[in-house]
Amino acid sequence: MALDKKVYSEAADEVEAKHLSRVMKASTKRGWNATFGESIKSIRDLTQDYNAKMKSINQMCINAGHDSLLADEEPVIEVQRKA
Repeated sequence: MALDKKVYSEAADEVEAKHLSRVMKASTKRGWNATFGESIKSIRDLTQDYNAKMKSINQMCINAGHDSLLADEEPVIEVQRKA
């Protein structure tokens, strides 16, 4: 029995809310906490985690037979130099 789309949507909302609060506190550069001997994540690190979680939730939603939670990605157009 597949879960309702609402369950996946709520999980995505929760991930998004947590990401926002973490990004507001994060630095643009990765840091190091010498006291506890652990890395402090940068905004880029947090965004990579966010993207991975959202893609995973979206894939589970699609696998359950529901429509995608995420907007379609725009195609990447490579930059070309003028001769």
